[in-house]
Amino acid sequence: KPLLMVFVISLFANNLFAQGAYVHINAGYGLNMSSQNINYFNFYNSTDGAISRTNEQVNLSLGKGLNVGGALGYMFNKNIGAELGISYLLGGESKAKDIYEGGVTDYTLSSKMLKINPTLVIASGFEKINPYAKFGFVIGSGSIMYESIDNDFGDIKVRKEKLNGGLAFGLNAGVGALFSLSENMSFFGE
Repeated sequence: KPLLMVFVISLFANNLFAQGAYVHINAGYGLNMSSQNINYFNFYNSTDGAISRTNEQVNLSLGKGLNVGGALGYMFNKNIGAELGISYLLGGESKAKDIYEGGVTDYTLSSKMLKINPTLVIASGFEKINPYAKFGFVIGSGSIMYESIDNDFGDIKVRKEKLNGGLAFGLNAGVGALFSLSENMSFFGE
């Protein structure tokens, strides 16, 4: 139910692209795409001696998770406008486990990021269905949380690290269409 509610909320905007100011809010969930491998974040079962050792690399994505945001925009005419968006990523957790003789270590990795997105909007200006394109850049600041819990023969050692600092820069582009429901309400797919 919560995922369906997020999907429905993300489809609605409160104004069509028409000359003047507008506001929109959105929410969505980023899936585990473009996954990567990170050193020491893997699952393996090892023992010393003649018993075999098995390694399995765990793929993860620091961009997966709940993303909520909104934007303030202004259309200078029915075809060209500017938008300033802000969003927050609450990254989903990736987990791995290291099982060894006499113990186990559980690993968790997640991310968070605040992003600001100034954008140029180019719209067709049609009444009922209004296709558009957006081009801009992204400035972000975030952190990565890394946690390990080691249970070695009953001795428990917890390690928590927060990696942060610096700014992230990138480009953003999208295409979509607004579908008019009324004079002040529309939904969009982007």
